Amino acid sequence: MRTMLLAAALTLTACDSQPPKSIDEINQIVRVADEAMDVAEKIGRGASPADVHEALGAMNLALGAAQKQI
Repeated sequence: MRTMLLAAALTLTACDSQPPKSIDEINQIVRVADEAMDVAEKIGRGASPADVHEALGAMNLALGAAQKQI
């Protein structure tokens, strides 16, 4: 779980060195950030492991899409 959150943070940080060039790239970055926040919120409020696992899966999909596009 920490690895996934770190990957999201690194993806977002990498965008500082290479600013997004299109609205699609910006949308991918926003999606990664949104999914990472969802994971953090679920963990913070004590959501069930299944809910956290589902949120991690969504974040992983967002990271994969961002890595292909950005």
